[in-house]
Amino acid sequence: MNTKSLFIFICFMLFLTGCNNIFSGNREAPTGNLVSCLISEYSTAMYPMYYYKVEKNQEGETLLYNISFDGDTTIHYVDNSIIDDIEKIIIDNQMYDYKESYKPHLKILDGYSWSFEAQYDDKTKLYSHGNNAHPRNSKGLHVLKDMLSNVYKEVADTTGMPNGTITSFSYIENGTTAEPYVFYEMRTENNKITLKYINDDGKYKTIKLTSDITEQIRKTIKDYRIYKYKSHYSPDMEILDGYSWNLEIKFSSGKVIHSSGSNARPNNKGLKKILNILDEKTQKTNY
Repeated sequence: MNTKSLFIFICFMLFLTGCNNIFSGNREAPTGNLVSCLISEYSTAMYPMYYYKVEKNQEGETLLYNISFDGDTTIHYVDNSIIDDIEKIIIDNQMYDYKESYKPHLKILDGYSWSFEAQYDDKTKLYSHGNNAHPRNSKGLHVLKDMLSNVYKEVADTTGMPNGTITSFSYIENGTTAEPYVFYEMRTENNKITLKYINDDGKYKTIKLTSDITEQIRKTIKDYRIYKYKSHYSPDMEILDGYSWNLEIKFSSGKVIHSSGSNARPNNKGLKKILNILDEKTQKTNY
């Protein structure tokens, strides 16, 4: 190869390298664990065409934030597996290789803008945005948006959430003994709320509660979609010894939420949160 041919070859390779840098961020796939992801798109309006943000809180729960076209912000608890689904979309579609910014060749006054952001527990951060332009391979953005849109529609659906106020709440959990080791029975009568429970000594006690307790429980039922619990839960394999539980919540509208299980529970932290609220009330009365 003569000097002229070598020079042309080197220039050609530099040109290809430059093109590759233009179309790709040349970043490696993240190795940390995803803790939050945001995807949004705005037009010339004040509020977004869509806005979804998923993040884990300090308790390890996963939250989905949404801003509607009207500017209303809502927060919903979602299954932790959503984080894994998002990570897979990012890797499969090489979204980690997006450039930081995309712009059209010609200036456009009106149009749209979008953004994508993902943060990991090792401080890795992916960020990309564009004005009237997308990356050449924008499939990941569309797949991620469609997935989160479907998740939002599911969790935002309050069909089945009973109307009215809570008139009674009952939760009993038994082991292999006849007496329960967890017992809560809350009732509202004559505008007074009482809670009967088992203390640490195994004795039944009854205390009075303030009216805000029913709203706390109702909000938890709605946020965690406890009204969608199945009527009964059982394990895949037969277990002779173990535990059983029974939940019943009645509303002033006449609706009832009832669920039970033997050595199995729903994959939901809502019930645990309600029990923690009641635990706190009983502990305060012991001092």
